[in-house]
Amino acid sequence: MVSTYSDIALLAISMTLVLSLVIGWRITREDLKGIDSVFAVLGFIFGLFMTFMNLQYTSGGLFLLSPVIALSCVIYLRYRRKFKERPHDSFLQISIRQNTILNITWWFLITTAVIIYYFSELYTRHPLFFVLVSGAVAVLGVQIITYCSISNIKTFILMIKILLISIILRYSAYYISPYPVGSDPWAHREYISYFLEYGRIFVPSDFPHYYINYPIAHLHSVVTALIGSLSIHDSMFVLSMILTFSTIVTFLIVKMLTGDVQIALTSMLLLNFIDVQIQWSIQVIAMSFGIAIYAFIIYFVLNRYLNPNPGYGPKYASLLLIFLIIVVWVHTISAFITLVSLLALVLGVILYEIIYTKNFSITQSLNRSIIVKPIIILSIVIFYHWTDIRYNFLGRVIPSLINSLSLEAKFLEGTSVSNITGNWAELFQPIGFCIYVMFGIIGTLYCLAYKKENASKYFPIIVLTILLFFIRYAFPILGIRNIIPDRWPAFAFIVFAPLIVIGIFCCLGVLKEKRTILTSMAILFFVGSFLMITNAATNHDSPLYGEDAFLKLIWSESEMSLYAHINNVHDGTIIADLQTHGRPFKVYLKNERSEPYLLHPNGTIDTEFFSTGLVIWREDSLKRPTTFKIGQSRVLLLLDEQFCRLLDNDHSCIANTKTAKCYLPR
Repeated sequence: MVSTYSDIALLAISMTLVLSLVIGWRITREDLKGIDSVFAVLGFIFGLFMTFMNLQYTSGGLFLLSPVIALSCVIYLRYRRKFKERPHDSFLQISIRQNTILNITWWFLITTAVIIYYFSELYTRHPLFFVLVSGAVAVLGVQIITYCSISNIKTFILMIKILLISIILRYSAYYISPYPVGSDPWAHREYISYFLEYGRIFVPSDFPHYYINYPIAHLHSVVTALIGSLSIHDSMFVLSMILTFSTIVTFLIVKMLTGDVQIALTSMLLLNFIDVQIQWSIQVIAMSFGIAIYAFIIYFVLNRYLNPNPGYGPKYASLLLIFLIIVVWVHTISAFITLVSLLALVLGVILYEIIYTKNFSITQSLNRSIIVKPIIILSIVIFYHWTDIRYNFLGRVIPSLINSLSLEAKFLEGTSVSNITGNWAELFQPIGFCIYVMFGIIGTLYCLAYKKENASKYFPIIVLTILLFFIRYAFPILGIRNIIPDRWPAFAFIVFAPLIVIGIFCCLGVLKEKRTILTSMAILFFVGSFLMITNAATNHDSPLYGEDAFLKLIWSESEMSLYAHINNVHDGTIIADLQTHGRPFKVYLKNERSEPYLLHPNGTIDTEFFSTGLVIWREDSLKRPTTFKIGQSRVLLLLDEQFCRLLDNDHSCIANTKTAKCYLPR
């Protein structure tokens, strides 16, 4: 009987092999010539290897991603000679009347979406809202590829449309609750409140001092709140808007790389509806600001690399220096990813010289690339700040990393007592990502084509993308999570988006009829954006799939009122799930007597611990996972009616807001 997706690992391997044979049986020896074909073959072998690894190790991200990597490489080899970067402009031209219809349709879709959001129930959004938003994204995608000669005015209008629908989506998710959405934003909210209260960078001794040394994002919110007379909640949303508007930088990067406005606009559209970008625009933390700063740094560096003439001027060099310093004082992970990215760009330049040119000199290659100078500057600034005696970041992190490598890191050993491990809903989560990866691989291989004039422009960002995604997926396999690898894709997509779009245009070039091309484009962007904006990472309130495998980190006004009342009248221990204990109680209400649900080492719930205090139970725990503490780790469990009966039988309910209850032991 198939109970989890890991049980079909053998079927996934068989399907991958069969599809590879069906797609690739017409691949000729001629198709295997060229550097791009060599990389395609290596990619296929790697994808197939990782697919076989599903027999030993399964994860929701890699289970589907591994076959996609293998099949994408086979598809590229099969249609390599037919791929074109884009169909002819004149071929896709539509009439003024048809364009007017598209404009009317787009405005109708977003207007209806806003109306439906306004009349939705509290703390949730109607499923039709997501359908309409995805429809607007699809219409906008068709409008972009059907403009044959885009003027500056048309470009500006399309960018405004992209940002408008993006802001509507983020606003609807961010303001779904008057309290922060997610986990970490609660702590960042408190930093801002303390800075406002004390009028300086200061927090009480019983509050973590971590971000006192990285205060830039919080100070920005403080200034915004003071100048605009805004609440802290509103001022944090301004950080979300900064991240949203920073996608314009990706437009500039792509236009600089390709010289094609349509590819640049499509990349900007795609990036705005990538789940990781949406997630950190809703769960606003210091890293949200760091992602925006990172985009500018990559743009300045690539601009200098692609335009190595003396006329570059001090303006961009000065801005690059300023942004390098800012990113260090914004967020540690953002600064570290920036440093790794700059190193990856240098590595890409060197590898390009080795692979594509015969006269290779590492000294000449490094001299030709000014990327080395920002690396030196950033390394000095990071080393100075991270070794500050007032907060020795390296002194704290390196021993922890060594401990993780020596004691915790074990290849393919991921035992879990969670009862949602292998849940089918977890498998469906990355489908949208896998769709984009398929086109991204095709676009990457196309840019690697041997003797392609522009290969030198793309190779460094290809190496950068591969390295960031490698860290994202390889480190968790090894059990290393100190560098929080699940946050790295938000940075990677800034340079991966153009590769995805190039792959999309390559595939569209294979199609023969205009109607087929436009329909395919609309379907692709509708399905891709729909899967991205409805998954559990970006949609905590009403995910259409994945509900029983992912946390709901939204607390309602009635819940918070209950918690505040209990906090004031109860002087004993308050026991709640780990997230409710850590955020509403410990951070927001400053309750030091709060304790999390506990698990025994064998995975059973420590029910005796409930008799030591007042127990908080959330109704969502019946359909969404709940966080328990086991040792120094956290585990997700999906509770059932038996847990509720346990509380009802052994405890007395003293408060009930429907979404949450309070129990005292009898």
